[in-house]
Amino acid sequence: MSESAPKRILFIDDEPALFDALTRVMRPMHGWEVQVESSPAAAMERLKTESFDVVVADRRMPLLDGVSILSQVMQRSAESMRVLSDDLEPDPFPRKAPANQQFLAKATEVEGLKETITRISRMRDRMHDDNMRALIGNIDGLPAMPAICQELNRLLAHEEYSMREVAGVVEKDPALCAKILQVVNSPYFGVGRKLTQVHDAVAYLGTSMVKNLVTSLTLWRTLEGVRPSAIGQLQRVHARCQRVGGLARKVMGKDRAQGEEAFVSGLLHEIGVTLLIAYLPERYDRISAEMLKTGLSFSEVERSLYTVDHAELGAHLLDAWKLPFQILEAVAFHHSAPNLRHDKLKPADAVYIAQSVLDGRDRGLEIDECVDDAYIAQLGCEQQVQQWAAWLKEV
Repeated sequence: MSESAPKRILFIDDEPALFDALTRVMRPMHGWEVQVESSPAAAMERLKTESFDVVVADRRMPLLDGVSILSQVMQRSAESMRVLSDDLEPDPFPRKAPANQQFLAKATEVEGLKETITRISRMRDRMHDDNMRALIGNIDGLPAMPAICQELNRLLAHEEYSMREVAGVVEKDPALCAKILQVVNSPYFGVGRKLTQVHDAVAYLGTSMVKNLVTSLTLWRTLEGVRPSAIGQLQRVHARCQRVGGLARKVMGKDRAQGEEAFVSGLLHEIGVTLLIAYLPERYDRISAEMLKTGLSFSEVERSLYTVDHAELGAHLLDAWKLPFQILEAVAFHHSAPNLRHDKLKPADAVYIAQSVLDGRDRGLEIDECVDDAYIAQLGCEQQVQQWAAWLKEV
């Protein structure tokens, strides 16, 4: 059997000193072909004819910056992973930002880039392997991205857009407007004043959060319409996910950007279960019946019976709907986030903790019985556990 073609990564940066570090870190990676360009114009010419699995662009370049480059990459190659690099940390309150990309603080994270890209690549390979393709083949028509999401993605891919234009797209769907206003005015966000206009909500949330929230809300609505006979069951899963999202946002603490990401991840973490209920009810019923016989959890039974679980299935759909990797990771690992071995709290950990303690509460367990002490210590969150217990009473 011939060896598979290497994955390709393109670095675009006008700082020559960075190339040495990138070369040192990335060249030894087996299965990767590393390319570098110091000229944004030359890079864009290459992108017209060449495809790359990953494009990393510096945010601060003359004439054509990283944001503009990655916006064009998204239009030309939606499958490419896009990484924006900068000497600074990302804006914790982003009002305008290119959609569906990752951020690399190159002053502190170049050494970690190899591990990050490897992890993303491994998960994406898993979400599109033969087992996943076989499962998807059993589903009659996964939901396509609705027109309003596509229109919003096209707008956010442009170099210039206004928040009023973003609000204008959202306002085309009155039911969606009502849901967004309901979410932003909920206790989960603590705005401090009631927002009644979509434009104000969009301005408060920022475009990245609006995009993720619009996608998640329309996805739930779409799936609830697939199998009307199971609407009550689907809505119970959705309500549970809202509670997990709300608690996950609190668990993330004061980091607003990651807190909002944790909220959306929690809102979507069981989207794979919804797919089973809507499209594969026999599989769902078999797992449920086995749970009653064995006393095992849904995920434990599912893993004993099948090669692909609902978490991976949900992440596969969200990848197709172009949600950011951090959300895909949180959904894919919401039962197994300790395996990610993060050394500080991330949205995936917040969702895992939130759903674990909520499940534990339903079984009459104390919070310290729900999450492993070593895992909490690894994240440096020992002092937060009692606060989580207090929040648990509010959701």
